[in-house]
Amino acid sequence: MRLPQTCRGLNFRLVDSTLVKEPGDTGSQWRVLYSLQIPEWQCDFFRLSPTKGAGNGESLKHYSIKRGDCLLADRGFSHLAGIDHVYGQGGHVIVRLNEQNTPLEAADGSPVALLEWLGQLKEAGQVGSMSAWVGSGEKGSKAAARIPVRLCAVRKSVEAQALAQRKLRRRVQRNGGTLREATLEHSAWIVVLTTIGEQEMNATKVIEWYRVRWQIELAFKRLKSLADVGHLPKKDAASSRAWRSWRSGRS
Repeated sequence: MRLPQTCRGLNFRLVDSTLVKEPGDTGSQWRVLYSLQIPEWQCDFFRLSPTKGAGNGESLKHYSIKRGDCLLADRGFSHLAGIDHVYGQGGHVIVRLNEQNTPLEAADGSPVALLEWLGQLKEAGQVGSMSAWVGSGEKGSKAAARIPVRLCAVRKSVEAQALAQRKLRRRVQRNGGTLREATLEHSAWIVVLTTIGEQEMNATKVIEWYRVRWQIELAFKRLKSLADVGHLPKKDAASSRAWRSWRSGRS
């Protein structure tokens, strides 16, 4: 694929997680956290952990960060503590916004009227950008009390909106719960949060870079089909990691 024009001084990394399962109906589930460096397309981080227990969820906090790293991630990683971790180490994020997990503030500290702003993007393909702030995730943070961010959004086509809403309804039917009206409204746009300034990268480029994130989904498919990562015939973390290292060495 053709990559968007890079930004000087930034090291782009695609990050995501996937679940793998011990064989059998009662097999344990494990989480693989992965990072793919581009344009080299090489893995620079691999972590295998149980899915249950404190500290084992999706979070950017799990990744080691060097100054200039830019992590591209989906909405599952849109958490204040993870954004704070990357920013505090001199890195940047381009992450799909989860508005429920990432409260946004205006300059005066008031909540951002996100839907009101998004409503200004009325035409399919129309791109917009606005400044906002998020709080640092934890006490003792290395970052500032508030982190300056930008929201970059693009209006979906009518067809893409309909598809997104069907997926949301199916998910609710499958998992239970209630589908919020605001969630349906938000599905009309792709909204990405970034800590990269406007002078370094405009909103269109931010959206283009976020779309590159899909390549890590393909990497997971290759891992599960070629390296047999989808099945772990072990019951504890140490033996599972050892078995995975052995399998990876043979693949």
